[in-house]
Amino acid sequence: MNKIDFDLYQVKPKNRSNVMFCSLSLLKRLNLAVERANYEKVYSGTVETETSTGRRKSTAEVLESLYQRFNFCHPADYRARSMSVSDVVVLHENGRETAHFCDDIGFVDLPQFLLPAPMVNLETRGLSVDGHFGT
Repeated sequence: MNKIDFDLYQVKPKNRSNVMFCSLSLLKRLNLAVERANYEKVYSGTVETETSTGRRKSTAEVLESLYQRFNFCHPADYRARSMSVSDVVVLHENGRETAHFCDDIGFVDLPQFLLPAPMVNLETRGLSVDGHFGT
C-alpha cells in the first residue's frame, strides 16, 4: 500500500473564540480569514492512498479517511480534540504540499495557508491594519 505524510492543524487555544468551529462561509460573513498564525500543528503521520483493491484514492477520499480516523478511531498517541470544522490538513506528496480546510461539508483547498507569513519589522513602512486609522 502507498502512503503519504500529513499534518493536522487546529486553532490555538488562545484563538478559539475567533475562528474555532467556524465554516468558511461564516468566517467570510464575520470578515475573518484563516491565518496560519492562529493554528498549531497537533499531529503528524501517514495515510494510505490506495483502497484495498489497489485503486488510487482521490484527495477527497484521503481527507475523508483522515476525518474518520480523527473522529472515531484516534491513534494511540493522539492528544488533541476530534477533527472538526476549522481544522486544516496539509498533505505532503512527492515534494508538493497542499492544504485543505475542514468545512461544514467536506474539505476546501486552502493554498494561502501554505504561504509564508509577511515579514514586519522596525524597517516596515506604509503598513495599514484593518480597523485602525493611518499606517
